[in-house]
Amino acid sequence: MINNIKYLFFDVDDTLFDFGKCSRSAIEKGFKKFGIKYDDNVFRTFQSVNREFWRRIETGEIDRNYLSKHRFNTVFDALGIDFDGPTFEKEFLNGLYDSHEEVEGAVQTVKLLSEKYSLYVASNAFYNQQVNRLRLAGLYDCFCDIFVSERIGHSKPSSEFFSTALNNAGVKDPSDALMIGDSLTADIEGAHAVGMKTCWITKQRVNDGRADYVIDDIRFLIPLLT
Repeated sequence: MINNIKYLFFDVDDTLFDFGKCSRSAIEKGFKKFGIKYDDNVFRTFQSVNREFWRRIETGEIDRNYLSKHRFNTVFDALGIDFDGPTFEKEFLNGLYDSHEEVEGAVQTVKLLSEKYSLYVASNAFYNQQVNRLRLAGLYDCFCDIFVSERIGHSKPSSEFFSTALNNAGVKDPSDALMIGDSLTADIEGAHAVGMKTCWITKQRVNDGRADYVIDDIRFLIPLLT
């Protein structure tokens, strides 16, 4: 059991909600709306492009504005599709706005932990989008506040993001807070750098020392924290 933890900070995509299912559905709907032929290679290409864009955001090479302008142009170029990327990006985000396919066990886990701890969201996604998704999943009231890069002015894994979130949450000692997420760089390394405890959710089940705790199922937070 983890001792001396008072605050829990949760990533959202691929921690609470299944981003693969949510994004695939949004893309399929967008292709149907615009009359573009969809096949499985579309989503595979998106996954590859999206991972690379987020890697570059995490290293500070690009920002969210660049991603919005270029992500789907890059996808369409790779697929040989003649369509405007930024136009589809807006449709994609509209599709994500209502998506809340949970990671199995996430809703029940969050609700149980909210009875004992102060919970916060720490996300690089858009504020209104995450608020709506959490509301639809019945989780919004479980969180004391929602911290997103859009409002903080810095993205995970920057120390500025985590320091600002901790300060706004009233956390005086970072070691009293646990960051829970699926990204070793954005969530785990970023939080560790400011002194937070960290829990990495990954199917790899390999801990090279960068995370304080490693689990492969969010439901394992219950025996760790209660």
